[in-house]
Amino acid sequence: MLWEDTKSSRKIEIEERCNISFRESVYNNMSYSPKSNGLLQATGLVCYVGAFATIVQYLGKWAGAQDMEPSPAISITLFLLTFIISALISASIVFAHPLFLFLAGKKEEAVKTVLWTLVFLVIFLLLFLTISLPLSRTL
Repeated sequence: MLWEDTKSSRKIEIEERCNISFRESVYNNMSYSPKSNGLLQATGLVCYVGAFATIVQYLGKWAGAQDMEPSPAISITLFLLTFIISALISASIVFAHPLFLFLAGKKEEAVKTVLWTLVFLVIFLLLFLTISLPLSRTL
């Protein structure tokens, strides 16, 4: 009984602190399965990585055409900052929805969503490897 009281008061405290009512949250009303959410999150992450890689490739070509060679310290700093920002964006894509599910008490669904995201990311990786390996041999 005491455990339940502290658990419910803790949930109310989180709702008040975040100004979020989990019962009325959009995340509670979504009807997507963990498998569908995993596919959507993995697809979003693949799109982000593809867009990021394309932008970096074109920036590299542009910098080469302009004869721009930054110092090693600036290059390392830019790389680390870009890496950290990219890691935060990727973590947000993969873990934001499962975090809301977890805080709403849907722990099993949150874990399943993360696992399905991982499964679909591995499938995308294998798909891209299957496509890119024959192409690299012909070039």
